[in-house]
Amino acid sequence: MKNIIFAIFAVVVALFSGINVFAAEKQFVIVGDSYPPYSYIENNEFKGTDVDIIKAVFERLKIKPLFKFRPWARAIAEVKSGRSDAIYSLFRTKEREAYLTYPVMPLSYEKNILVVNDDSDKTAKSLEDIKGWRIGVVTENSYGKSFDEYKDVYRVESISNELLVLQLDAKKRFDAIIINELLFDTIVNRFVAKGDIKNPAFRKLEYVPNNAPLYMGFSKKSLSEHKDIVERFSDALFALNNEGVVDKIMNQYSNQTTMKETTVTE
Repeated sequence: MKNIIFAIFAVVVALFSGINVFAAEKQFVIVGDSYPPYSYIENNEFKGTDVDIIKAVFERLKIKPLFKFRPWARAIAEVKSGRSDAIYSLFRTKEREAYLTYPVMPLSYEKNILVVNDDSDKTAKSLEDIKGWRIGVVTENSYGKSFDEYKDVYRVESISNELLVLQLDAKKRFDAIIINELLFDTIVNRFVAKGDIKNPAFRKLEYVPNNAPLYMGFSKKSLSEHKDIVERFSDALFALNNEGVVDKIMNQYSNQTTMKETTVTE
């Protein structure tokens, strides 16, 4: 009888051990786009302010994150379908709440600005001042409620922020571009260092369309496998903020003006 009980116990232990091994090895897929200094790739390693914060949170959660860069439209499609578990960094919008769940705390903040060529006669102090303009935007990107819902501009879509900056430098297609200010400065510095932009001549307009929090969004399709992760993520991020870890990460990038760009392919 004891032998039978021992055998059953051994089988149960083996089964649970297998489950634990699977759980330890299962990767949590997080998609995003190149968005320096928030997110970028250098020497085949994912880096950036938001990436490092996410890494620190997941280290606390004892979950192994797998970062993947995607064009923004594809990244959105993957979290909608549940193929990827989470996406960063993005605004919290009513439309996205249909397929994403958000933590309480944001990862960071984004100040979106309008940029024109230095020789442009365009000026703007309010939303109404850009009425009728052709504005360069990134496909599937959100720029805050006021701009997103404003109907009296022509949105000229591009596949990336880098391409937007190059198109503006070439004086093509639009009157202005809308872009994160920190991202714009980083992209211009990098392009100048690489020689892709010889003589940068841009002007930031006075009107600021948006200055709002950026979040990590968790796919509702995959939450059945990660039921409590959003609450645990919020708690860990809150603790990291209180401990000064987030400020330390941000300060590491504050003086960084250029970054070497590399590409990772699957």
